[in-house]
Amino acid sequence: MVALAENAVVSRVLRGENGGRKLDHVAVARSLMDLGRLDDAGAFSTDIPLTGELEQWNGKRIIAFVQDKQYGRIQGAAFRLLAPTTPY
Repeated sequence: MVALAENAVVSRVLRGENGGRKLDHVAVARSLMDLGRLDDAGAFSTDIPLTGELEQWNGKRIIAFVQDKQYGRIQGAAFRLLAPTTPY
């Protein structure tokens, strides 16, 4: 699985118990993609096209993890902060 997440998001709450507060959030998932399964040797490789939401990756992070399909346990995970693009 691969998730694309915003590094930082701010919410201004208008009503309810947090009404009038500013809430700061970290790593807010914006998309989650199932990219396939491990092979019999436990390996996996794929290319992820930078299209759609992935084209706008400034201020985001990409998170990859391997999850046991039967029990839902996370077997391994990693993330990378995506560097800002530099103008040409």
